[in-house]
Amino acid sequence: MRHRSGLRIVWFALAGLAIVLLGGEALYWRYVTGQLEEGFRTWVAAQRAAGWTAHASPPQVGGWPVAAKLRLRDVDLSGGELDIPGGIRWQAERLTLRVDLLHPERLEATPAGTQHLRLGYGPSIPFTADRMRAEVPLSVRRSTKTSSERRRNVL
Repeated sequence: MRHRSGLRIVWFALAGLAIVLLGGEALYWRYVTGQLEEGFRTWVAAQRAAGWTAHASPPQVGGWPVAAKLRLRDVDLSGGELDIPGGIRWQAERLTLRVDLLHPERLEATPAGTQHLRLGYGPSIPFTADRMRAEVPLSVRRSTKTSSERRRNVL
């Protein structure tokens, strides 16, 4: 009997540990997803402040348990008239922004469906791609050295 009781305690402890780990992972996913949503809103506001037009449908979140994902529809980004006469415009039916929970220092942007690209005053060129993905680092490591220390290392 004593052996069964000890085994039962072990099983309850393992089940409790699994529940705690799963709950912690779910909380981490919610945190990273929230950071991704906030980062996207901040990026859109920065583009608009810089004179660009940026539109997308409200994001749908997903990706649990391995990633934080934002799925956007009807993405439209245009601007750059100061650099390119007539500006640039890119549109995509869908765009997925993804951050791997094990590697949260990198953002993957994957457009899907029909896209359109217009450069300058040229026509809008529709295209699709079997695979297209951009990876963007999310963390910038800043040097703790002062500018005079960096200059000394160069000279």
